[in-house]
Amino acid sequence: MPAQTSQSVNDGQTTPVAHVFSPLGALSVSGEVVARYINRAASALTGGAEQLIAYFKSKKDGGLTYRQAVIMPVTETVGGVSVVTRTLRGTVTFDIPSNSTAQNRKDIRALVANALAASTNFGTAVENGEGVW
Repeated sequence: MPAQTSQSVNDGQTTPVAHVFSPLGALSVSGEVVARYINRAASALTGGAEQLIAYFKSKKDGGLTYRQAVIMPVTETVGGVSVVTRTLRGTVTFDIPSNSTAQNRKDIRALVANALAASTNFGTAVENGEGVW
């Protein structure tokens, strides 16, 4: 299991900005282990973005389920005070059967990462707020 270390993730700006998510800790709830990371940038102190990474054993076949969520609060100045006006969330879940190989796991991670690219139907739909047909 990898140790919690800071992670740098680029945003979707025209000139991408790297956001550093620092480990905040991990906890176990009902067999699910959740690692929490937070963006501690000065510009993100009010409603800073977070990443949550969870894994747990599947009750079905003893495989593992992995889930990563990115939570992005958006702040605006209202009456001279910075407040969170909306929060966006993105979640990805991998259900990995116990008999999968390392190559199977590598392939599904790469396929999902590539399927989320802006050039795909899914990426375009999310960015433009449209449906897929």
